[in-house]
Amino acid sequence: MHFNVFYNRVASVKRENITAKEVVNPMRIDAHQHYWRITRGDYGWITPELKRLYRDFLPDDLEPLLSKHKLDGSILVQAAPTLEETMCILSIAAEQPSVLGVVGWLDLFDPNHRSHYEQCCTHSKYVGFRIMIQDMKDSTCILEPRFIEALREYAALKVPIDLLVSSNQLEDVIAMLK
Repeated sequence: MHFNVFYNRVASVKRENITAKEVVNPMRIDAHQHYWRITRGDYGWITPELKRLYRDFLPDDLEPLLSKHKLDGSILVQAAPTLEETMCILSIAAEQPSVLGVVGWLDLFDPNHRSHYEQCCTHSKYVGFRIMIQDMKDSTCILEPRFIEALREYAALKVPIDLLVSSNQLEDVIAMLK
């Protein structure tokens, strides 16, 4: 599902310039990858103990792999729950042709979430956002009326939303989706 949602969103952006090759040979994309700069300081989950991850990961790290596996590009997904992270990866995407779309972060409890969303939408590669429920101390907060109303608002706009959850939160997520 993740692939289909974003592939369709990226394809719709490109539809005006679609070629016969793209019809016969659809795009192959990595539908979920991250870039980060450790010095930005908002990646609380990336610690020195995670030796393989505790370094910057940027386009130069991914480009050879995209080429090796004959992938046309990727969907860049936020790795930190901050608006600054979203702006950072949107700026990377603006410079990188291989980034076909960006999934940012949005805090639906922030009264300014709609203006933040609109700010992200000014970037042509912005395709949706991710809610990191797994990091919430109490996942029942997603059942609060203001959260549900915000979700309904974005659903009406047909905005793709990723929900990052743990198995012990599924009951709350199911209740939220009803």
